[in-house]
Amino acid sequence: MSGKEKEKLLIEEHRRKIVLEAAEKLFLSKGYENTTMQDVADEAGYSKGTLYNAFETNELKDALYLAIATKAYELFLNLLKKRMEKIEPGIQQVKEVGLSYYNFIKKYPAYANIFHDVAQKVPNLDKKDKKDLDEIEKAYLQKSEEFGEYFVVILGKAIQSKQIRNDKPPLLIGFMLSNLTNGMMKELMQHKNDIEKYGIDPDELVKFTFDIIAEGLKPKE
Repeated sequence: MSGKEKEKLLIEEHRRKIVLEAAEKLFLSKGYENTTMQDVADEAGYSKGTLYNAFETNELKDALYLAIATKAYELFLNLLKKRMEKIEPGIQQVKEVGLSYYNFIKKYPAYANIFHDVAQKVPNLDKKDKKDLDEIEKAYLQKSEEFGEYFVVILGKAIQSKQIRNDKPPLLIGFMLSNLTNGMMKELMQHKNDIEKYGIDPDELVKFTFDIIAEGLKPKE
């Protein structure tokens, strides 16, 4: 690669970085629906044409949203792995996955909104052939797979230590837990004020829920 080619590559990378930072700021503050590509262009200080040239996609808004969702995945995984270092393998680690997700939502609510919404905003991603994926799509799916594999390892260790039931495969248990947790977290985010209005502490509700789940995961006698 020549010096000019390297310089051009660096300029393109810097431009993409500026655009992503502008999109992140707007998505987090205004949301997906209220953010236009003209808004992103104005925030980044570029023309709309420059934005599309920088990423070479006709679905730029979805691509930028997906890139921010990937960052949200990274934040959650980092938070989760730090917690796992302090907990012995077993049912407590399984519960901590859900509790770490709850703490992620409390610490990064705007990122959590994107995390929850991305499946609706980019609904056909998992139906794409791998050879048709662009770099942003690949990065998101890699993070999704990384979490899935990490969670299955945690479940496997809990099964091996005989702290949770072994009559169901880890993938099935993981899928069930992920769906239960996602559903509860969405309800908490959308109806937190209503929950608190009835004197229910969201922290206690989450802890109680995972205690019940842990009971259901105990080995069959």
